[in-house]
Amino acid sequence: MVFALILFYGMTTNAQELVAHYKFDGTLMDETMNGYDLIASSEFTPVFVSGKNQEANTAIAGFGISDFLSTTENLSISGNDERTFSAWVKTGVDDNDMVTPRGIIAHGENRVKAKFNVLISGAITRSDPRPISSIGASVLNTADWKHIVVTYTNNIATLYVDGEKEVLSTGSNDFGVDGINTTASALRIGNDMHFSGERGFEGAIDDVRIYDKGLTADQVRNLYNGIPLSLNKLQRSKTQINAYPNPVKTLLSFNANGVAFVSVYDVTGKKMYEKKAVENSINIASLSRNVYIVKYFNNDKELLGISKIVKE
Repeated sequence: MVFALILFYGMTTNAQELVAHYKFDGTLMDETMNGYDLIASSEFTPVFVSGKNQEANTAIAGFGISDFLSTTENLSISGNDERTFSAWVKTGVDDNDMVTPRGIIAHGENRVKAKFNVLISGAITRSDPRPISSIGASVLNTADWKHIVVTYTNNIATLYVDGEKEVLSTGSNDFGVDGINTTASALRIGNDMHFSGERGFEGAIDDVRIYDKGLTADQVRNLYNGIPLSLNKLQRSKTQINAYPNPVKTLLSFNANGVAFVSVYDVTGKKMYEKKAVENSINIASLSRNVYIVKYFNNDKELLGISKIVKE
């Protein structure tokens, strides 16, 4: 018998809270369990490709000019809040259309100081809270994975590429005494908040992280080097429990206490259906053969854990 691992979440006190984290390891789920799972825009079928560590199905690609991924709920960050947006990207050495801006991470709406975007424009990185843009100097249209970070704190936006602070080639990173006023909105990945909606990213995106504080230069460098950051807000500790059998044909069982109902999603984040748990099991016979993400909730609709299953 093969078992699926479920991550069971309690609370532990641990600096910067990781608001959302996307590994793209075959799913569009938010690894923090804060509920910011992604869904694909209409007519967009995401493609999972090899990521920064050369492991299969650990990055997202396939964006057309109008395609994007977005959260189903507004991000908790807005207004002049501190923040850090981080992503690994690979544009491809043969990309000849890098003059057109290509969105990586976007938030807010397309009006003065109301959006906060991370883009590649003219083959270099750019932070665009509009109307002021901070434009770096590092050329990114290569076949290599690049780590891009934008922090915002004390009304200053700072760009980093591969752990090092960018010297701006043009624009400014100082947003004045009033700072910015980002409109509360869903997070968007793989495109911009531009009015045209036609800045889909050409290439692959991996390991997107959103923090609710501006990381320091040392923290950004640690992030680039894979050194875990210290967190002082509530983070979720993980206890492994089992879902079985996996692959499964009809009845999926699990040994998590307190599960009242279960939601099932396909790998693009689309909810297939929701069922009440009966004696720690659910009947999934009606699902077609595929890979699914299962989320487990208690009676208070608190998320207890997740698992990935294969339906035969």
